[in-house]
Amino acid sequence: MGKMSRFVTFAAFPASRFERSRLLVSKTCSTRMSGQVLVTGATGFIGSHLVPMLVSSGYTVHTISRREPEAKTPGVYHHIADVTDSAAIQRIASSCDWFAVLHLAGLISYTSADAKAMEEVNVTATAVLLKHVITHSPAARFVLCSTVAAVGSNKSPDEAPLTEDAAWDKTAENVGYLRTKRKAEEIVRAAAKDGQLKATVLCPSNVYGAGDASKSSRKTQVKAANGKWPLYTRGGVNVLHVRVLVEMFKKILEVQANDPIWRGERWLVVGENISIQEMLSTCAEYGGNKRYAPWLCLPIWVLWMVCAVGQIMGSTSFTLDRFAVATRYHWFNGAKARDRFLLESVSAREALKDSVDWMRTKGMVSQR
Repeated sequence: MGKMSRFVTFAAFPASRFERSRLLVSKTCSTRMSGQVLVTGATGFIGSHLVPMLVSSGYTVHTISRREPEAKTPGVYHHIADVTDSAAIQRIASSCDWFAVLHLAGLISYTSADAKAMEEVNVTATAVLLKHVITHSPAARFVLCSTVAAVGSNKSPDEAPLTEDAAWDKTAENVGYLRTKRKAEEIVRAAAKDGQLKATVLCPSNVYGAGDASKSSRKTQVKAANGKWPLYTRGGVNVLHVRVLVEMFKKILEVQANDPIWRGERWLVVGENISIQEMLSTCAEYGGNKRYAPWLCLPIWVLWMVCAVGQIMGSTSFTLDRFAVATRYHWFNGAKARDRFLLESVSAREALKDSVDWMRTKGMVSQR
């Protein structure tokens, strides 16, 4: 068993070779008494924290990703496949009687050029995976990792933070990422409410911690930490420590199968609400560049012009979709999940400190 390869590439296998790989995976599925858990998008930032927790909790973990993980975790079986490859997903889904399927894979983009790709990854791939789980592991627990972006946002800091039941802002339909994540939620929740499987939806906010700066969406935070980003916009964010999100996954998998949460319940997993200026200034402070913290508030009309021109020029950072969310207040009330699961409260400052400290270990931050 110790010499067995833990990398199985389904997408490239012809049928005969796949039959041999099926025996390999089936054998690994029967060697341990703990539940079999399948994780998509496992090589991402959240997955890199989630998988070790699952292993330490005694689960036999299988992952799906497009590439091999940089660090191999003992006891984890990696399946190299694209979630949009229906045939590969069917083969993986049918290889085990899964205890749980944790669907983290998704495409984040705020450019209209990626609208079709987001529909394929965020919506169609979710529906396909769900179908195969229902067919091959109807008793499995299905957990969709969505986003607070699928819940909504406020125009003003004076409005009450949003909860799971917030009315959907129809203007968000014009933003591809928000629209597709919302549609994926609706597919999963509808299947659960119809009794086709046990499913629940987690909606985390902006997740920070060691390693998040490896994401392309953290370029501004890295610049702020280095004291090289003087600008900020109005608006607010909710900062969640990755440790709390992992804790939520752990506790939700411990919930009994007959609990009502598996009928499509939705959970906001959030941290502290702060302004965009405070978030960027905190990054600068922990980067040792507090005196160079962002100080110039960019007027909305200027930001709109920059994004409009950026969209015409093909920018992926400055687009009208980005403008639509950049100046909103993404503030949320996570009392429902916090009270039910007794989640740890971690401040935004601690989450951002861990993020910047990791940047420093990678040579990404220096004091001016």
